[in-house]
Amino acid sequence: MNAAVSAIRCDGETRIAISLPEGSIVTLQLAEQELPAGLVEVMWDGKPLLMFALDLRERAERVREARKRS
Repeated sequence: MNAAVSAIRCDGETRIAISLPEGSIVTLQLAEQELPAGLVEVMWDGKPLLMFALDLRERAERVREARKRS
């Protein structure tokens, strides 16, 4: 992400708003042209989150392969 963005973590019935810092790497299974208008499920730090597709379009850049942290 090239800017901090909001996301939603779902823990059972509870939804928690969190902020992903600039530089975060998220993974999604959809192609960019398949992004719906609303929320999209992504993976961040091994956790499933919901993010607005608009945030991905406006604040994300494609990375071919995420680097492993050491």
